[in-house]
Amino acid sequence: MKPPKPKRISSFRLASLLRLQEDPKLALHLFQHPNSNPNPKPFRYSLLCYDLMITKLGRAKMFHEMEQILLQFKTQTRLVAKEPLFCNIITFYGRAGLPQNALKMFDEMPLYRCQRTIKSYNTLLNVLMICKEFDVMREHFVNIKRHVKPDGCTFNIMIRGLCSDGRVDDALKVLDEMKNRDLVPNQVTFGTLIYGLCLNLKLKEAFKLKDYMVNVHGLCPNEYVYATLIKGLCAVGELSFALRLKEEMERDGVKVDSAIYSTLISGLFKVGRKDEVFGVLMEMELKGCKADTVTYNVMINGFCKDKDFETAYKILDEMMENRCKPDVISYNVILGELCKDGKWSEASDLFEDMPRRGCAPDVVSYRIVFDGLSDAMEFKDAAFILDEMVFKGFAPRSSSICKFINRLCQNGDEDLVWSVLNCLGKINAIDTELWKMAIAVALKNSMLSSPKYQEQQKFFENCLATLQRKIAPFLRSHITQSDLFCPGASNTFPEYKAQTLLLHEFCELNLVAISVSCCTDHCSTIHPKEVGKKKKAYSIINCWNDLVVAQLYLKVRRGKGIRSHFIFDAKDKLQYITVREMSKNTEITCKLGGYQIISRKKGKQDLVET
Repeated sequence: MKPPKPKRISSFRLASLLRLQEDPKLALHLFQHPNSNPNPKPFRYSLLCYDLMITKLGRAKMFHEMEQILLQFKTQTRLVAKEPLFCNIITFYGRAGLPQNALKMFDEMPLYRCQRTIKSYNTLLNVLMICKEFDVMREHFVNIKRHVKPDGCTFNIMIRGLCSDGRVDDALKVLDEMKNRDLVPNQVTFGTLIYGLCLNLKLKEAFKLKDYMVNVHGLCPNEYVYATLIKGLCAVGELSFALRLKEEMERDGVKVDSAIYSTLISGLFKVGRKDEVFGVLMEMELKGCKADTVTYNVMINGFCKDKDFETAYKILDEMMENRCKPDVISYNVILGELCKDGKWSEASDLFEDMPRRGCAPDVVSYRIVFDGLSDAMEFKDAAFILDEMVFKGFAPRSSSICKFINRLCQNGDEDLVWSVLNCLGKINAIDTELWKMAIAVALKNSMLSSPKYQEQQKFFENCLATLQRKIAPFLRSHITQSDLFCPGASNTFPEYKAQTLLLHEFCELNLVAISVSCCTDHCSTIHPKEVGKKKKAYSIINCWNDLVVAQLYLKVRRGKGIRSHFIFDAKDKLQYITVREMSKNTEITCKLGGYQIISRKKGKQDLVET
């Protein structure tokens, strides 16, 4: 008896399965292989199958896979695509910050047998606004009028984009154009314009527009309009007007929420009326508006700015009593102000107490405490915080690390310098500035006989991956004399020799390849030399007037017997650094990194591999 043939899945059943499948990768596999057994006849996908699959991939930002499905969909001439699908695709591209892809999809909509209406135009304008492509947005706004009739949503999007770009006057002109087209502005239109005016501190114009909104169009300001105006008044210190506007809200029956009270509290601190803050808080409770985390954080920030840390701590405790858990911002505000006020010990105690209070420090917390300890010259404690920070995967600010290392160098604590650099090197957190500083520290303070040399070697080995990925392009054009050599030290033989030997040793670690050409009038080029099938690459350090201007290049050679090297074209004072003069200006012998320069005459060189 033959086994029964497996039942083929239908497009309706496939659509149901795709809708239930939450994993986009599994959904894609199901879409591509709907039947377990191969069949010579192609599967007839429905429009719903394509819609579900494309939407899932777009939401997951799997754009490459989504575009492959779109190409397949384009060939299905029996299916007529619907506009909402393409509006969704354009929106997905916008959320991912890909405006060019959104524009391309919009232009290709007719190829999918889909007619564009004002809905797709509005979607594109909104995406361009989100991606801050304001000029392109303006061009498409002009083009819309040639193809479709703009609606109120079109003008609202355009007004919002112009306000976001700081062009409020142009936004007001769009409002006039809107009225000329017999389109009625709504609360969104006026709210957006009032927000733009308040953002540019044009409060008189904002209140005039509010009156125009009420008297001409009969629109009552909503909560958003009042909140925007109150925030603008608080920004310019007009607290009395802001409080009156809050009373107007209550008379008009508009709900005063915790966000508006938080804005008023912030304004009171700004004008020095902190004594009235608790009165506002009591008013909130009496009117049934519960203070939230934002409200308490505003109060904590205000008291900390006023150096009243005791009250700030009381507010933290009050939050816990009122079952309003302090968030990491609550603690970071206090930590920051404590460190600014030089209370680094108190900041450290609070930082250590955060986990016990149920709030884990974030990257900002670590950066604040690290900077505070560094400013207080508590280097060991700062290094401990840095080590813990790196262990948790948080990256310190490059500027803070550079400042910290500079202070360590000034303090003569070279051991801690290399410990810090090694710590950062393990997670590839060395950027261009730190790499430059590491070289400067090594060249300035170290000799090969120094006990710190092992730490230096360990650091440079750990940083090799970072060098290859990030640093090389920068070094090719930006490393200068001040980064590698001491300015004005051309007559100081010991310093030059120490630096040269250390650079040579870096080459022996197979980290960098350096060559030097020294001349007063021009720079000679040392061309690559073929050795078997391997090409040896050389870089150049140029010298003018006995001051060395250097460029460090990554080693580009691999293989047995090929070692990093130096080449010195000795001239004037530099001949006493590492080059032994055999006879004046005629022949020089130098063994560095496995190469020997012989018979230099009239600026020519011959290279012999040793």
